[in-house]
Amino acid sequence: MKNHLCLLLGLWLSALCLPAAWAEPSRTLVRELPNGQIDWTQGTLAIVGHFAWEQAIGGDPEVLSSTEKVDQARPLMTPLLMQNLALVRINAYQHVSDLMQQDAAIRDKLREMAAAAQVSILTNDPGGQVTFRMQLQFNGGFAQLILPSEIKQVEPIRAVIPAGDNQAAP
Repeated sequence: MKNHLCLLLGLWLSALCLPAAWAEPSRTLVRELPNGQIDWTQGTLAIVGHFAWEQAIGGDPEVLSSTEKVDQARPLMTPLLMQNLALVRINAYQHVSDLMQQDAAIRDKLREMAAAAQVSILTNDPGGQVTFRMQLQFNGGFAQLILPSEIKQVEPIRAVIPAGDNQAAP
């Protein structure tokens, strides 16, 4: 009888601890790529590019503003983003590269999205080495272009309050 009581107490305590384990904050789901990473939790593809400014672009990086540097680095970063974008898995059988090979319109649209992706300067060394980060969001236009047509965007649900219910209670 004593063993049964201990077993029941142990099960009861275990049952109390399970919800605490389930409430643990979720970890991010990240896949490393050759020049960056896919963060599935945030829905982004980010790449990092390192350039010796004078060899890659030419001119003195010290006289350019951050915006001008980003604008001049964008054409160098876009092919890197496209290479990494091709590695994104759509399902168990397909990658984005498969869609780009099958459909030129999709490839061109992805190239436009990559060229418009957010670029930022991570480091700007005095020796002329500049490190850029380029990030593409997977939601929105990318998802609509890549996902199968059977998957539709669901409009947000808004609560409807009946006309008589918006008065304050007495």
